[in-house]
Amino acid sequence: MLNVQLLLRYLILLCLLSLKLSVFSNDTLKVKIDSSSTIDVKKVADESIEKYTNDKEFLYDRIPPPAESPWEAFKRWLNKLFNKYVSNNLPPIFWDILIWTIVAAALILIIYRLFRHEIKSVFRGKSATNKVDFIHKDENIHEMDFNQLINDAITQKDYKNAIRLSYLKLLKTLTDEDLITWKADKTNLDYISELKQSPLQTPFKKTTVVFEHVWYGEFTINENHFDETMLIFNDMHNKITNH
Repeated sequence: MLNVQLLLRYLILLCLLSLKLSVFSNDTLKVKIDSSSTIDVKKVADESIEKYTNDKEFLYDRIPPPAESPWEAFKRWLNKLFNKYVSNNLPPIFWDILIWTIVAAALILIIYRLFRHEIKSVFRGKSATNKVDFIHKDENIHEMDFNQLINDAITQKDYKNAIRLSYLKLLKTLTDEDLITWKADKTNLDYISELKQSPLQTPFKKTTVVFEHVWYGEFTINENHFDETMLIFNDMHNKITNH
């Protein structure tokens, strides 16, 4: 009796399995292969690939080139300018030489503009810092009536001499204030050095440069130039007396 029951269970289980497999087999998708059509493989031309590779709009995964420096921009501008009038078959080294020549010329011009008076004095060999030729042999600043001498020079329109006398008057004032020790054979550089501990050194040095420009400059001093120069000298005189 037990064997019959066990057999019936197996039969029922077998039926259930068969039914399940039948359901799955009905749900299986069937793929139909179409062999009547052909596949046309498209190939991208190398020119098109290179075009998009060099296009900056498509630089998604690459580091962009560094920004152009002002120097590079200047070189490019100069190159473009010269290409309008000169053959563009010139070697690259030509542009480097040309640019550095322009830069050197500009620096020389700037240096000359800043120190033209000193440069002229060097070539003339007449710099007051190395040579004393603005004091006459018979002149002694302690015995000179500078106000009268300066007025006489102005009356005669000898403005260059009036400026020379005004500078000597400054030296006398510095001596009277015990700021320098005047001697006929001393140079302006000596007096500037003696003022190294004084706040007057810088303004006196600037006044000396103005004096040397007028005295050693090869040009005529007119009344307007004289008046402008005397403003500097009078200001220096006030600084000395009020120090």
